[in-house]
Amino acid sequence: MRLFILGPPGSGKTSISTVLKEHYGVCHVTPSDALSHAVEYGGSAFGEKLRPLLEEGRPIPDWMLAHAVAEAARGPDCSNGFLLDGFPKTAEQARLLSGEGVKPDAIVLLSFADRLLIERFSGRWVHPASGRMYHTLYDPPNVKGRDDVTGQPLVQRAEDTEDAVRQRLAEFHRDLNALQLVYSDERLWHTVDGCATVDIVHSAICHVLNPLFALRQRRWWSRFFSWHG
Repeated sequence: MRLFILGPPGSGKTSISTVLKEHYGVCHVTPSDALSHAVEYGGSAFGEKLRPLLEEGRPIPDWMLAHAVAEAARGPDCSNGFLLDGFPKTAEQARLLSGEGVKPDAIVLLSFADRLLIERFSGRWVHPASGRMYHTLYDPPNVKGRDDVTGQPLVQRAEDTEDAVRQRLAEFHRDLNALQLVYSDERLWHTVDGCATVDIVHSAICHVLNPLFALRQRRWWSRFFSWHG
């Protein structure tokens, strides 16, 4: 089974992917892990082309991302299927991934209200020297705007400002619309409310996926008996 888990930034894709990996016995593929694996273990010309880009923090071309992800999905660890976490993000990445022969059997879309994600990100404040994190609503400092340990001022990272979060969400919705044109079969898409706890989201996703896994297993056994009949 080839599963894609998509959703806006901060929607819990990786957390739920980790749980689903254990539940279904499939491998968990992320773009970052796939890139690292291509460099560390690939021993290929592709890995050597990729290495300086990662070491220097340069942008990774979409074709390289798609190839690294496809190679990871074709690995022996994924013989029972894979769960692709947060990729593809754009229509171009989806087309490149399809060109690599990697297409989804199902796409789970974690839905999340924009206002809640804006609240989640824009409430973050950090103590630069130590990296201690606070949140104005969920984990506020004892003194507003001050680190609990040193009393030094807290700062907000540029990517956590409300304007930055709104821009990222707008980009996500734009790219999602384009992705849905590439993966145009509506039967692939399964939307699940991502605002609940991990356990509830897990249960909702399993309710969607269990019949798909059962159908796939029946088809496998049907082929098995036809081969050995």
